[in-house]
Amino acid sequence: MTEYRLHGPPGTGKTSALANRWVPKAVEKFGPKGVVICSLTRTAAAEIATRDLPIPDHNVGTLHALAFRSLSRPKIAEGQIAAWNELEPAFKLSGGKPSMDEPEIRASSTNRGDELMSLAQVYRHNRIPRSSWREDVLSFQRRWEGWMESECLIDFTGLMETALEQVSYAPGNPDVFIMDEAQDCSVLELALVRKWNERAEYAVLAGDGDQAIYGWRGGSARAFLTPEIAKENNYHLTQSYRVPRKVHELADRWIQKASYRYAVDYKPRDFEGRLDHSAGNARHVAPLIAEAVADIERGKSVMILATCGFMLRSLTASLRRSGVPFHNPYRSTHGGWNPLRGGAGRLLAYL
Repeated sequence: MTEYRLHGPPGTGKTSALANRWVPKAVEKFGPKGVVICSLTRTAAAEIATRDLPIPDHNVGTLHALAFRSLSRPKIAEGQIAAWNELEPAFKLSGGKPSMDEPEIRASSTNRGDELMSLAQVYRHNRIPRSSWREDVLSFQRRWEGWMESECLIDFTGLMETALEQVSYAPGNPDVFIMDEAQDCSVLELALVRKWNERAEYAVLAGDGDQAIYGWRGGSARAFLTPEIAKENNYHLTQSYRVPRKVHELADRWIQKASYRYAVDYKPRDFEGRLDHSAGNARHVAPLIAEAVADIERGKSVMILATCGFMLRSLTASLRRSGVPFHNPYRSTHGGWNPLRGGAGRLLAYL
């Protein structure tokens, strides 16, 4: 069992490095069936495998999908939320159609049930002993588990827990296990990856601890960076092909404040770039829209980023009211992010 880590700061081509070097070498040595590629979302994993590599489709996907297959496809609790809500109206959950492609990535909610569920998931993903749980969260979790047991269900986090306890190797017993965006995995998820790696020749964990953004669901950059591995098993990508000097300088100053990190000395692209400070924010979106429209009228395209999806709600609502088209290419099937999907009928309705 060997673990390699590929550290790829922003814009350094981590996905390309995996797709063009790491995966082809693994396929050449062990064959396409001997390589598994996974990430938190199938989209991220599939991006690596689309480079004319003959890896079977079932060897590419989310860690949850692999655990689901390894447990003989049990019935998922998140698909039965209506039944739970009827039984436990005081702990109503938002629910939604469950997806192995993007499990547990849900919109924020003010429901009491959603709050307790989210906290329970974080505790479980961090493998925190129940003696340290908040009492109301523990009470909710007992009800949730009792209901799942009575209905013969398992939730997404339970897939990880049960696979870690009962399954010795990943489906297909692969020789190489490649995990992209590993900094967004939880303590629980990486424990499963490392357990499955015990039966493999090696695992490649690719990510960047400075880009850990899923702490709200239990994601842990520390879990990615520990335990220590041999120095020669850490690989660094050092040249950014996306981040200009001005942006790089600001980001570097900001990230230096982090109390725990694995620093990679990487360089900006050879372009000065520019920083503008807008008068707009998540609640006062008019200046942001005006600036975006001005750029569009100059023939440019505009991307608007926020820390969390709920911070963009006022913006997207204002764009709709103003008739300004927008889309999210990374959530192409989600109508809230893509109001024009669906062709001419949807366009007419939008107008």
